[in-house]
Amino acid sequence: MSDLQLALAAAGAVIIAGVVAFNVLQERAARRKAERDFGEPPPDALLDTPPGRREPTMGEVPPTV
Repeated sequence: MSDLQLALAAAGAVIIAGVVAFNVLQERAARRKAERDFGEPPPDALLDTPPGRREPTMGEVPPTV
């Protein structure tokens, strides 16, 4: 490889690393702002167990004869 190709490859790697670092900083800032604005997230509906199970009912059913 020539010196130009090595320099271009190094410059490309530096630019890509810079874009990734900028993205990480922006994502952290957005996450902090969202957590501050929305507060604590609600509990997970699928992973957290509910306090008690409630079955649907139709009320009192008269006995059949």
